[in-house]
Amino acid sequence: MHTIIPSRIRTITSILTLAAFMLPLWTPSTTAAEEVMKEGAKVGAWTMDYSAAKDLAAEKNLPLFVNFTGSDWCGWCKLMDGNVFAKEKWQEFAAENLVLVTIDFPQDESIVPAAYKERNQALAQQYGVQGYPTYVLLTSDKNEEIGRLSASREATPESFIKQVEMMLRRNTDKGLNTYTKQLTDEQASAYRTGVQKLNKVEQELQSWIGNQPENNEENMKKFLGYQQQISSLQRELRDIEVAYLASTLDDKKAKELRDLYAKMKERSTELQNWLMTQPAENAENMEKFQKLSTEVQALEEQIAAYE
Repeated sequence: MHTIIPSRIRTITSILTLAAFMLPLWTPSTTAAEEVMKEGAKVGAWTMDYSAAKDLAAEKNLPLFVNFTGSDWCGWCKLMDGNVFAKEKWQEFAAENLVLVTIDFPQDESIVPAAYKERNQALAQQYGVQGYPTYVLLTSDKNEEIGRLSASREATPESFIKQVEMMLRRNTDKGLNTYTKQLTDEQASAYRTGVQKLNKVEQELQSWIGNQPENNEENMKKFLGYQQQISSLQRELRDIEVAYLASTLDDKKAKELRDLYAKMKERSTELQNWLMTQPAENAENMEKFQKLSTEVQALEEQIAAYE
């Protein structure tokens, strides 16, 4: 048995790997090892003490934001540390909304206390971490997974905060109830149904991947089918979110938002359809992927500015 690695995933992985080698390595960052608490936990402050963080999250009824990282060697980890986590905007948001945990796998073994090393390995296995950085958002009570995020070259504190907020809105009872109260009855019903369908498909995909399907044509088609379903359901939810947002704006800004969103959907669909063709791994396709994904990300950033 071989774990399936679709061509689209290999293409993306190759791009990210090449980009990571090109990233400058620097030391100063919010999550630099010397600035992470090794014992205890405070809201909005990074700690390696997973047990203390869990207790604090339960006490404050706040989600856990778990950062699986390689603090002294991972280029993408350093990029996010410098571009997002070191910024005041993120720190202000985290101080009000998150308990932050660093699960570190550094080359310098002295960075992580010996008492945490076996536990860190167990957590990485428990949450199926395949690479760094991986950001996992957990509930405050049962520490169940709400969702996960990844690194992006274009990420800013504002855009990353929006991703966290969207995840909490869609995947927690509190967030979903608060958000749907603002919608019409029809929108609220469609939104809740869409969230349920999306969660079901995502769980089915994760369960299927966990069974390590063979790398063959039949399984490739099944994987791509899952990806199509997920993309379609995500667009349906985003349609409702943008429609609601537009209704809160004046006519000029509402039109600007709708135009941006239409353009983003067009480019996103182009990217998705192209990836579904399983493009070969070569420099030309890597360049095309980077161009399209950067355009989509830039448009999403502009849309986020209206929220």
